[in-house]
Formats: sequence, structure tokens, C-alpha cells
Amino acid sequence: DASVAVAWTDAGAVVTVDVPSAITEFHLFTSTAVPGAEPIESRPASLTGAPLGFGARGLLHWSSLTPRTIEVLEVPPFGLDDPARVGTITASRSGSSVRFVLPTPGDVEPGSPLLLRIEPSSIGSFPLPLLPAGGPAEIMAGVITLIDVTDPVGDDAGPGRWIYPQDRIFTPGSFDLTRFRAGVAGDELVLQVGIAADIGDPFDAPSGVSLQVFDIAIDVDPASGTGHRTFPEGRNVALAAENGFEALITVDRDGARLTTVAADGDLRPSDVPVTLRVDPRLGTVTVRVPIAEVGGTDPGDWGFAATVASSDPGEPTGIRRVGPRARQWVGGGAAPDASHPMVYDLLWPQAFVQETGLADYRPAESTGNLGPDDFGSVPLVTR
Repeated sequence: DASVAVAWTDAGAVVTVDVPSAITEFHLFTSTAVPGAEPIESRPASLTGAPLGFGARGLLHWSSLTPRTIEVLEVPPFGLDDPARVGTITASRSGSSVRFVLPTPGDVEPGSPLLLRIEPSSIGSFPLPLLPAGGPAEIMAGVITLIDVTDPVGDDAGPGRWIYPQDRIFTPGSFDLTRFRAGVAGDELVLQVGIAADIGDPFDAPSGVSLQVFDIAIDVDPASGTGHRTFPEGRNVALAAENGFEALITVDRDGARLTTVAADGDLRPSDVPVTLRVDPRLGTVTVRVPIAEVGGTDPGDWGFAATVASSDPGEPTGIRRVGPRARQWVGGGAAPDASHPMVYDLLWPQAFVQETGLADYRPAESTGNLGPDDFGSVPLVTR
């Protein structure tokens, strides 16, 4: 079977296509324009009319007759299928694999989505199904990815019992983390979280994120027992005893902001700007912050933890409560105490782990005198 993979490296976006002998050519569609072949408009379908899942602004062609040459084509308007060639790039061939560097604009925004899909075909046959079969391949443009973790779909119930608030704006998947990526772009740390739904903005929040509060904790020396363990007030969760974060990035209705840990161990808001990008249809939020402002030197050695809660600007903490019974604006399924976790999901690749950690808290009528060991536990992911 043919397959396609893409990764950003120091050389740029490196595309690898595995081409079995039955495949004699393929067209590759990208969401970014190829320099020198910028289209008038994007194209939603392949040359044979198959939906791509994105608007294509770049088009390349490979043929087994010239296996080390990739043709750069104009993207024809939808309805036309005879693109003109405007240039070529060189590919390498090893066995059944074709590899080349995808030309991308020089001003690509780090962390912006780069999507691609190929349409393979063989002599004397109809075009074959698009690849990847499940949808476009996607990377963060301009970012060398260090960590890429998927989280089980459908585990957005906190310790296993949480129910969404009942208003219809809280659509399924709104608080279901599905992916986390961490990488570097020059001197910046780039972090991205994805959920199992579009990121809707029913209240026209300044950030474009009305419903969620995302927290990403950064531990620059995992398992050393240093740093701060408890997440900001209202979440009722903490890192395990051997871990502690030196920095935390929060994304909510007001934007993205950095919190650091002072010498006395307290949390301190930082005035360092955090760049935020929201891609609603992809269900992702991406943030960029200078590596030097986080407190460590090598992000490849760092650990990360991510959670999502429901946003409520009417609450002092900004976090929507989860109570015993779900109502229009309150989640349900919790015990009648004040110390249970208020997050719906956390990042962890294995199923049935978060439920155990979040359920391990001390029931209390107030959280004022509780320490990190009294709250539900959040694990770190590392490279």
C-alpha cells in the first residue's frame, strides 16, 4: 500500500511517499502555496473531484518515468483538471520511497497547519483513493516537533463520571483532549493542544475561545521534585510528588498568558507576551513563547502536562463548576464537596489512567487549607 508522511526538519518540510510498483504516478496537494506557483484561489478537490478536506494552494506531480524529479504545477480553479507545469524540484529514491523537501513560503507562521494529501494512480486504471485515507496529513509548519502524543477519544468525564453542562452550546467533544504537540521554532517553544470538536466561540471571546480553559504545565527537570505542583485555583488538580512545573501557560477567553514560579515557590503572572493561534475547524490552539522565559535550556528534556476545564467568566476562578447534578450552566456527576477536580480531561495516551489519578483526592468542604497531595493527580508526558 502507498503511504505518505511529512515532518518539519532543519531543511524544511520533508515529505516521504512510499510508492509500490503498481503506482506509476501521484499528485500531491498542499494547503500552502509553492513559491512561484501561487494560485488565484484554493481548490477543495483533487483533479478527479475527490474532496481533499482542505483548500489546496499547492500542487506537485511525480511519475515513475522520471522518479527523481517532482513537477511543480499551477493549481487550476475547481472544475479544470489540466494544470500547467511551472518548475521542478529534485527528489531522492530509495527502494519504494520517494523523498523530497516541499517548497514553502519564507514567511510561514510557526505553528500554522500544513496539510497535504496525495492522489495516486496507475497506468490504465482509475485514480486510487486519496492518502492518507482518514484525512489530510498535518504538521505544524516551521516547527521541529519534539513530542506528539494522542489522548483517547471519549474520556472527557474527569474521574469517570463528569457530565457536560446541559446547554446546547456544550457540544460533544468540547472538553475532550485528543492530541498534544511540543516543539521548537528558532528560539521559541511551540505548544499545541487539540480537542475532538471544533473550537466554537459562541460568546465572541477576545481570544476566539469561549468555552474552554486550557492549562499546559512545563517541568524543565522532571522527577527532580522541584517547582510548583498545584495548578491555579479552581482546577483542583496537581502534579505528582516527584514533579513540579516552572512555568504554566493558560489559554482562555481572554487570550494566552504565562505564569512562572517565584523563588518562594508562589505562582507569579509574567508580562512576557504569548502568541496564540486558534484554528477552529481543526480543533486546535497553538501557543508560542520564548524558550528563555520558561526557565530551562533544552525543551527536549522537559515534561509537559495539559488539562481542559470549562470556562465561566462569572466565577472568580474563571472555571465552571462541576456539581452533583448537571444543569444548563453547571456540569454534573461530582460528589457534594468542594475539592473534587473541575477538569474534564487531561493528557495521557493510555486509557483508564486519568480516572484513577483524578479520583484520588481528599473530599473537603473548602480547598483553602489543602495541599497538592489532597488534589487529583495529573501526570507528565516526556519525550
